[in-house]
Amino acid sequence: MQGKPVAEQDIGRQLLQETAAYAETSICRRKFLLHYFGEEYEPENCGKCDNCLHPRERVKAVNELRDDFSRNNYGKPFASLNEEQQEIVKTAIPQNISEAEPKDVTKR
Repeated sequence: MQGKPVAEQDIGRQLLQETAAYAETSICRRKFLLHYFGEEYEPENCGKCDNCLHPRERVKAVNELRDDFSRNNYGKPFASLNEEQQEIVKTAIPQNISEAEPKDVTKR
């Protein structure tokens, strides 16, 4: 990519990011691809792709998210923060994260 015009480098980076997103997604690959091309696929599960045949386990990672947020913003884990700082983190990352929100973490 070096030596190419900046616009071409940006396009190349975008294509790499889109390829990585496809490889890392946990949603139905058919749904993902059709969305990429501007089409809708209503079913959540096609029953044929790897993600539909072998879905990833979904886990709530509220405590891990709070610790990461705390370390990034305050330099220490959530449990080490004072009450005011803990309230700020609790507001940013509530305990009751719904299934629909993208704050869930998946693992294989």
